[in-house]
Amino acid sequence: MGLQSALSTALTGLQAAETTIDVVGNNVANSQTVGFKESDAIFATQFLQSISIGSAPSANSGGTNPRQIGLGVKVAEISPNFTQGTIEISSNPLDIAVQGDGFIVVQSGNGELYTRNGQLKLNSESELVTSTGQRVLGFGVNDEFELQQNPEALVPLSIPLGKERVSQPTSSASFSGVLNPSVDLGATPSVSKSIVLGDGTVPQPQAVGGAAFDINDFPEVDAPAISSMANSAGALPSGPNAGSTAYKVVFLDSDGNESTPSADYTVAAAGGSSIDFSTLPTGTGAFTAGRRLYRQEAGGSTYYQVAEVLDNLPGSTLTDSVNEADLASGGPATELDTEIMNPGGYNYYVSFYDSNAQVETRPTSRISTRSISAPGGRVRVNLADIETPTHSVYNFDQIRIYRNLSNSDTDYRRIHDVAIPSTATSFLDTASDATLQAQPAVDLNGPEAIEDTNLVDLVIRSGETYLENFFKEGTLTFQSVKDGNDLDPKELEITADTSVLQLMTFMREAMGIDTESSDPAKSFPSSGSVSLVNGQIVITSNLGEENAIEIPLTAFRLEPTDGSTPSTL
Repeated sequence: MGLQSALSTALTGLQAAETTIDVVGNNVANSQTVGFKESDAIFATQFLQSISIGSAPSANSGGTNPRQIGLGVKVAEISPNFTQGTIEISSNPLDIAVQGDGFIVVQSGNGELYTRNGQLKLNSESELVTSTGQRVLGFGVNDEFELQQNPEALVPLSIPLGKERVSQPTSSASFSGVLNPSVDLGATPSVSKSIVLGDGTVPQPQAVGGAAFDINDFPEVDAPAISSMANSAGALPSGPNAGSTAYKVVFLDSDGNESTPSADYTVAAAGGSSIDFSTLPTGTGAFTAGRRLYRQEAGGSTYYQVAEVLDNLPGSTLTDSVNEADLASGGPATELDTEIMNPGGYNYYVSFYDSNAQVETRPTSRISTRSISAPGGRVRVNLADIETPTHSVYNFDQIRIYRNLSNSDTDYRRIHDVAIPSTATSFLDTASDATLQAQPAVDLNGPEAIEDTNLVDLVIRSGETYLENFFKEGTLTFQSVKDGNDLDPKELEITADTSVLQLMTFMREAMGIDTESSDPAKSFPSSGSVSLVNGQIVITSNLGEENAIEIPLTAFRLEPTDGSTPSTL
């Protein structure tokens, strides 16, 4: 091969490589094209130049191969790969996808074309067309509404939007079975419900100005450590009976709350003598108002108060001079509350309540997290940093606190009611799971909307957050689905005084729900309705499959008058 042949052969390789780059570049450029299929460049050798011919084997020679030199490479084929691609979710109800083999047949000026691009839309004549304007072809329907499955006579597909249904007389009917007069009517209405709508005029509790109402207001309460508490028999002719006697000590805060009880402290009492306890433990944090001493009854498990000192000074003395016969004479009020919270992680909610109107606010944001280690303990709830909400109608006279169970972060139960006003700004959470399970659950939705509630005052809950003022003054467009068909969109002008009742009346009329028969002599077996039940708008259709109502997620669209962006509610 001469120099010229070598250069020209190498040139064919460069030309083939250029074609490969063109194919790859086209694949990359169309990576986001719906329905596109990538192609591969297939190579083949070009003609061979024979320098000499070969020879066949002989008696004296094994034979020789011909000497041939190739003249380069060529692109034999650019082959499209029709392997199934990824099917994606689309919000356009007209979009389709071809799964497996097959093509969409479309019409062009040069005849029928084939594509796998399922991005379809309607033209001005309600015909299905592709994104490049070709009509989509398919089987037609005759005057008897029968599908004409003739591949040789494909016609453009159209959706007759807005056209009236043509009533057709029944030509034939068949029925098989047995009518049983004893069974109930076999048709039920469709029922759709909204999420719970709340009354946004009732404010959500917040922290007082300049404060932060958070988990720091819920500290864990430590139990007194009494392992080194000294004791001695006194001279008074009264006190516990002879034998070992168990005691517990608690700390007090300024509101009279008791800390987690200490472990048992056992002494061998002198019969009929008082017992003095010195080297008392001192409280910390909020529990510095005093200390109380409780004694276990003989032969029982209940502890009764026997002494109290209202200071936190080292060296103070507690004296037990209560006879065994008089130990329980003070009644249940003198008993020690030994209940403690189970070990676990705890969160809290706080709400306010009007006991006369029986209305409770939405709770605060979730306050988390306080962890209680084994064997359990108590939490002091400080309410000084939370502000009492005000309302033109409701007078909130109670604070309600809710806490979750130790084995659940979704089940919240009420642990306490605090009267307002109250001299106490704190209380103790001592409730075990067994006690908490019997208490009322928290209502995260808060006060429910009523028919007179204005739309602009509605509030809805989404998880841990509340969406307020999602209705604004403006034009509300509403379009529902009946019997699988889109109804004509209707508009409602929303003002500051438009109520929930007006919205429900508008929806009922837009959906064509009949609430009474047009024939006084005949009544509906079950009339439809749009009602408000427990803060939810409940839509009940008239009987019959053709009256079934659906409310799509895009049924409501609001265009505010304040110029903000239109949105789907």
